[in-house]
Amino acid sequence: MTVPAPGLTLIKKFEGCHLEAYPDPLSGGLPITIGWGTTRKKNGSPFKMGDSITQAEADDLLISQCEKQFIPALTKIPHWNEMSPEQQGAILSFAYNLGAGFYGDRNNFNSITTALSSKANWKDVPAALYKYRNPGTNVEKGLARRRTAEGDMWKQGLSGSTSPVPAQQEFKMSKVLLNFFKFYDENNANHVAAVDLLEASIPEHLKPDSPWVVTYRSGNASGAKPDLQAFFEYFSERNAAHVKAVSQLEEAMAQTDPDCLVDDGAGGATDAAWIEKFRSKPPTPAILNVPYFNQVDNYRDAHRTCNSSACAMCLEFLKPGTLKGAKGDDAYVTKVFAIGDTTDHAVQTKVLASYGVKSHFSYNLSFADLDKSLARGKPVVIGILHRGSLSAPTGGHMCVVIGKKGDGYVVNDPYGSCNDNYTGPVTNGKGTVYSKAMLKARWCPGGNDGWGRIFD
Repeated sequence: MTVPAPGLTLIKKFEGCHLEAYPDPLSGGLPITIGWGTTRKKNGSPFKMGDSITQAEADDLLISQCEKQFIPALTKIPHWNEMSPEQQGAILSFAYNLGAGFYGDRNNFNSITTALSSKANWKDVPAALYKYRNPGTNVEKGLARRRTAEGDMWKQGLSGSTSPVPAQQEFKMSKVLLNFFKFYDENNANHVAAVDLLEASIPEHLKPDSPWVVTYRSGNASGAKPDLQAFFEYFSERNAAHVKAVSQLEEAMAQTDPDCLVDDGAGGATDAAWIEKFRSKPPTPAILNVPYFNQVDNYRDAHRTCNSSACAMCLEFLKPGTLKGAKGDDAYVTKVFAIGDTTDHAVQTKVLASYGVKSHFSYNLSFADLDKSLARGKPVVIGILHRGSLSAPTGGHMCVVIGKKGDGYVVNDPYGSCNDNYTGPVTNGKGTVYSKAMLKARWCPGGNDGWGRIFD
């Protein structure tokens, strides 16, 4: 069964991808999960701790999971085969988030069932989708973003967007470019730099009416100037139009820029410069030298000023010399309480801005966001559930991510270390390493629902 490519794009936007197996955040054990939320291999056997996969395998498992677990149920929705790929994609994303069997469940999904039951009601689908965002909970903002994106995709499909070229259409396959499109990772700095090199080398093929661009855009010859990074990022090998477009680009480059297609394999002596860059190992971001302030010695509210001490650490890192001495965060805390409360993220934004530091607080962060910020040389303040077990975490606490070490993240925790349940010296929180599995349970169990402050 065909999986709508727009749906896969939307799922990947809102789900976290993990290439190493991790325990279920709720149970602390089974089911063991990997990739985009897969618990079983293609042969049906469960994953186990210690298993790892490649990005390509994760993407393939996602497609397989959709084919086996979601599409069969979704095809029972009335007029499914009359929907555009964008309409189908919006519903696939919704189902992947809330369950394949939502349609027809009048007790829990009456609004969306009614909107999908008749083509006459299709105009009501975006509003119906938006109702399923858990109003009043700490995940509402993240779900609202997802429901809005699904509604926008549905409307795009409803407006009559051209469908992708049928998958069975045959054409000459690309020999070089296809794999680079398939394995492009927007979070890999070397991949981004490589595509920039390629883009600078082929300006003659980056016009709205370039044949490969028109094919990629499903016949649209009047779009915006092509951004090659975006074409790589949103490429889907399940979309025949995309695959054909890459082959067309390669054929055109063979005539005008053959040197850009030289690929002798990994480490080849004569590889094109962009290909060599693409294959080079991305640098590991250095552990940022963020100064450590503990909250325990704060002049007031020491038990609840983690947010202020965490933000103060980042301020002193970004603007050295602003806060003086080992208790420099006291000056910051004073400023916070002068205008509001330490737990108010808007107040923290205002105080940081008063020092000339721009930032914003988000409720929808993922590990990819941490990696991007660290690669830019910026720490991230995150909010974790620091009490209780991994299967049932509780509490609420702010700390600072300053780097990566192995599969974990290096953290400045102003209250000590969560690894020893905050029973040791507070200085244990300086440069402590929190495993990705621990942060998965305590920070972003949903994959993209982590709370945190990003510095602009």
